Amino acid sequence: MKILKYFFVFLLFGLVGIVVATFFAPRQHEVDSTIVINKPLEVCWDACFNPEVMPMWWGDLDSVKPIYGQYDEKKYNAKLIFGTEATRTKADYKLDSVIKYNYAHSKIVLDEKLELGIDYHFAKLDSARCEIALHTTLVPSGYLMRLMVSNSSDALAKKRQGELNALKAFVEDRD
Repeated sequence: MKILKYFFVFLLFGLVGIVVATFFAPRQHEVDSTIVINKPLEVCWDACFNPEVMPMWWGDLDSVKPIYGQYDEKKYNAKLIFGTEATRTKADYKLDSVIKYNYAHSKIVLDEKLELGIDYHFAKLDSARCEIALHTTLVPSGYLMRLMVSNSSDALAKKRQGELNALKAFVEDRD
């Protein structure tokens, strides 16, 4: 009986700890990333949003399945398919607003638990170079998801910069 009492006390403290930790967990994470690419703005724009090109540079992205609209216009919807057959995940991808060659806002939602909002700002530096600045917001939904991603800001910043570096390498190596 004494063991059962200790078990319930331990369980109670664990639940209280989770609730308290969730209360202090951030509601969202925001990171900013910038890169200069030695290619014209139009080439960089196409690489960022063209569903046939995105899987060539974007990490584990296997494919993009368009659902509705044009990839460089607002109200574009698609499914992003990540990973191998065994670890496959599908995320909803939407371009909410687009000012072609200048600005775009996309939203990626994974299982209605995580939302990744990305503001793309493009700047033409000269005829052969452009700058891409990203503002990324990661918003978890639910207490447990907030707790699971509570220390994700540094990892998100590294991942986002790694993706921009991969984009740069891909675009600059293309003819």
